[in-house]
Amino acid sequence: MLSDFFAVAYLIVTLVGVALALDAILNARTAQGTLAWVVALVLFPVLAIPLYFVFGARRFNGYVRARRRGNSRINQLASAAYQALKPYATTSQPTQRGRSMDFLGLLPMTGGNDATLLINGGPTFEAIFRAIDAATDYVIVQFYIVRDDSIGRRLYKHLQDARGRGVRCFVLYDQVGSSKLGQLVLAMKGCGILVSPFKTTKGPRNRFQINFRNHRKVVVVDGRVAFIGGINVGDEYADLDPTCAPWRDTHIELKGPCVQAVQMSFCEDWNWAVGNVPDLNWAPAPQRADEPVLVIPSGPADPVETFLLLTLQLIAMSRERIWIASPYFVPDESIIAALQLAALRGVDVRVIFPARPDNFLVKLAARSVGPDLIPAGVKMYSHGKGFMHQKVMVFDDIGCVGSANIDNRSLRINFEMTALVDDAGFAAECIRMLETDLLDCTAVPSDEWSKLSLFKRLTSRTARMFAPIL
Repeated sequence: MLSDFFAVAYLIVTLVGVALALDAILNARTAQGTLAWVVALVLFPVLAIPLYFVFGARRFNGYVRARRRGNSRINQLASAAYQALKPYATTSQPTQRGRSMDFLGLLPMTGGNDATLLINGGPTFEAIFRAIDAATDYVIVQFYIVRDDSIGRRLYKHLQDARGRGVRCFVLYDQVGSSKLGQLVLAMKGCGILVSPFKTTKGPRNRFQINFRNHRKVVVVDGRVAFIGGINVGDEYADLDPTCAPWRDTHIELKGPCVQAVQMSFCEDWNWAVGNVPDLNWAPAPQRADEPVLVIPSGPADPVETFLLLTLQLIAMSRERIWIASPYFVPDESIIAALQLAALRGVDVRVIFPARPDNFLVKLAARSVGPDLIPAGVKMYSHGKGFMHQKVMVFDDIGCVGSANIDNRSLRINFEMTALVDDAGFAAECIRMLETDLLDCTAVPSDEWSKLSLFKRLTSRTARMFAPIL
């Protein structure tokens, strides 16, 4: 009798696995991901079914991009922000670049901006704290990770002082990345700071979707200055955790009309999390530096795969140089092909990644990328000094700094933000910074893959095969 029960139960589980496999065929993000899910759901349904409910969704449900059509307050605000930025829309870029880039960013690339590179956590936090101390109206803080440690408490102290001056403070953090925030949230709320988690499990259709993350790192002060990049709020990012030091990272400080695009993205996220839109300053403040900047928020609620298309567009346009620094470098087949073509047409293509990544599966998967890229002429470098966490790309005279990695999570699953600076001087600064990083790198030899044991090659290929479902 008991055996009959288990037989029926297994049959039901198998049928559910087959049904979900059909759903994966219709909705999975990539062909590679579809294959991985189908194999797992059909052959290992007991294990794969709960994983599919957590990791399988292609789109983030319920989050409506503010700049879509509609009559709500945030839709009207987005329309007003677009009109305010139109006078500063730059026409310096080639026509084909402007059309596609503006579509991806939804707000135009603007001139009149000043972009400053911030290298490593110490200078970044000092710049952020100075800006908060100078705030007169409001401070926006949004991070994937906020820790209750010395850096987290320093941030709290600066926000607390701002509240004492009557400055409004908004803090948004990812519910997974900052799951242990605890007492710091209570302290913030106690002094009048508005604090909320960004819950990706909000709503009945997202109940199990903890795989989606808001990975953005944003600070905006008075609508006049913004900070975005790879640095979260935690001791390790400021080299205060000896187990991670030295921590290599990059942020960017922005002033000018592009700041309005940064805070527009925050308003969308805040509206999702809290249900209202804060009253912010939407008057652009152009700068003498006049650098063209396009802010591109991307995420699983977008109608297209925004960051993937941005990366492919920039690779295709490049004629002299493509330099990429990413701590998680597991590109999909389209990016691999684009980088191969770029190298074959004579572009100087270089990729920098950490020798000691903090994710074992990423390390395994990344190891298998070299055999596809190096024979085509792509130069790959392993950064061996501490942990490199920066997300920086240079395409000819364009420098990009943001929160997005070159992996499936950033390309398709996470909410990210990237600043594209179309300025030769800024790009040259990025190149000089990366050249310094290369001094701490070792070139990956062309025969590295062939020297690995069969077991290591097998595990690396397997990890890469399943990368699209994670």
